[in-house]
Amino acid sequence: MSTSHSLPMFYRRPSANPLFAVVTGLFWLAERQRQRQKLALLDNRLLADIGLEAGQVGIEVAKPFWRD
Repeated sequence: MSTSHSLPMFYRRPSANPLFAVVTGLFWLAERQRQRQKLALLDNRLLADIGLEAGQVGIEVAKPFWRD
């Protein structure tokens, strides 16, 4: 008997638990959207510090939450 099968569903490998994969995927979609919203709030000085320009940020922020 494998050890992973005796563990509760929440502790199994993600590939063995489709619910975990869905929840994790939704978390990352929401996190990506939050990061884009925060990026949109940075001023030009801070953008220059991280090597970005306003045009690049505009393109990134305009992407839908499901796009990389």
